[in-house]
Amino acid sequence: MITYKITGYDLPAIADDGYCILRLMMGKQYQNKGYGREAMNEILAFIRTFPAGPAQYCWIPYKADNVPAKKLYERFGFRDNGEVVNDEQINVLRL
Repeated sequence: MITYKITGYDLPAIADDGYCILRLMMGKQYQNKGYGREAMNEILAFIRTFPAGPAQYCWIPYKADNVPAKKLYERFGFRDNGEVVNDEQINVLRL
């Protein structure tokens, strides 16, 4: 799910006027086959068209113990910004 100018939730400071990939999940049987990487390519390509309006950042939350997710996000340039919201780390990408 992709959001823009999300409201009604506890949000990181970076959330204003940014896109959020609220969830990116792959079923166990589809993990480690490149589907997550391909999905992220497509998601970011779509976000970079700024379909809902301009933004400087995209952010994605994840559980700290989800090392495969962290590695995937880092491959795309997302970086941990040090915030934790609802027990999830916040990774940020400058668009």
